[in-house]
Amino acid sequence: MLYTGALLYAELYDTMAGPYTDVRAVWEARRGRHPGRCVVANAHWWDPGPRQCGNYKADGVVLSRQYAEPFRGFGWNAGEPRWTTSMDNYNNFVSTIVALVGGERQALPNIPAITGRAARTWLGRSEDGDWTLEATTTAYTGAELVEHMEALGIIDAMIFDGGGSSQAYDGHTQLRGDGRRIYSYLLCWFAEEEDEKEEDADMYWTRGIDVAEWQGEIDWEAVKASGVVDFAMLKCGSGQSRTDPMFKRNADECTRLGIPFGVYFFSYAYTPELARKEARRCLELIAPYKLSYPVAWDYEYDSYDNSVELGVTPTRALVSDMARAFLGEVEAAGYYAMLYANPDYIQRFFDDALVARYDIWLAQWQGNGKKPEDKPALAGGMWQYSNQGNNGFAVPGVPTRVDLNYAYYDYPALIGQPAEPEPEPEKPEEEDKPMTWEEEQQAATAWVKAQNLSDGERPDDGVKRVELWVTLWRMFGKEGRA
Repeated sequence: MLYTGALLYAELYDTMAGPYTDVRAVWEARRGRHPGRCVVANAHWWDPGPRQCGNYKADGVVLSRQYAEPFRGFGWNAGEPRWTTSMDNYNNFVSTIVALVGGERQALPNIPAITGRAARTWLGRSEDGDWTLEATTTAYTGAELVEHMEALGIIDAMIFDGGGSSQAYDGHTQLRGDGRRIYSYLLCWFAEEEDEKEEDADMYWTRGIDVAEWQGEIDWEAVKASGVVDFAMLKCGSGQSRTDPMFKRNADECTRLGIPFGVYFFSYAYTPELARKEARRCLELIAPYKLSYPVAWDYEYDSYDNSVELGVTPTRALVSDMARAFLGEVEAAGYYAMLYANPDYIQRFFDDALVARYDIWLAQWQGNGKKPEDKPALAGGMWQYSNQGNNGFAVPGVPTRVDLNYAYYDYPALIGQPAEPEPEPEKPEEEDKPMTWEEEQQAATAWVKAQNLSDGERPDDGVKRVELWVTLWRMFGKEGRA
């Protein structure tokens, strides 16, 4: 999660004595304090703890003096952060891992928390005065992160989180890090760009539900008549051979009533080859139907647990390879492939190239009242924003609770029908040209053989009178036996 722009206000928030040890709760509690778009990211973590680290001051209270002077850090009151060597006269101050000062790289500590790869939180300023706050989902070493900052034009920067906890929330998207408890946060209020608001106003979206056997027997006629469902994503199967018991009925009914639909397949794969087999099973199930929405690979916590029980610990590389194996088979068969994922798994198990390559169907539940323009940054073509349909938001025809979705691409138009092949241009008729003597000989020889008038052999021998008579008789007299 990366934000760049004019920084209107920033503050450090310590939760040691407060109830808030969750990044989203901090955002809810503090977001209305200043104008602009509020973004919250972790500044320090203590686990086990609480235990302070670094030179750190929040809301005028000194929390930690780990480093002896002289030291360099960001200090500020109501204005922008600036480099300083003293906490005095500042309400907010932090000195942890200084990365860039005036465009010059700083010496990074040679400790596992910075030399190893991890997701990290940092704040930096470009030469033109814009600030960038990022909680990365990519695992960087400290040195790699500095290179990343420089590529973004950053000249002054500090790494707040050097160990991988990397939590953040912006009102739409939540990053949870690696599970450690967080006790202090950096809050930044960025100016909202006008073109962002205009883009939201022109946003394309449709409403959908996703269903499986858990929804039971659905009255699809009532679903269509309700006017609250534009499309459906149907679970078709899971593992190597299991078919969702309601898939055929759901697919038949959607086909009969003209409800556009796609499918998802729940994975229990623990090798790329097993993922390919799952894809082939999925393709068998959907072969009788015309899909207007994507085919999604669904890898979740049960998928992970199944692998561990079988003695395989999924890594980011392995899960990404399995996703590519499944989605590659789907694409090779001519379908639109999609990756279903939650923010936790995007960060832990799917590499950046995979996320960039395929549409993301983001599972991030934020309640029935969410509007399409609330779309999280991690959502690609589709957002599963609630699992509480029929619990405050009615979906007639569905007898149980159901997931609610927004789709942001016109998938029926993107998928469409296969293009008709271009007709080959008609060849212009060739003008009749007189045959050469050689061509006439070849044509005549072929003709007499086809008409059974001659064997076509010895073309240069002389012709006896009786041979000519036999030829004429074969042509004109044979039928009448005259």
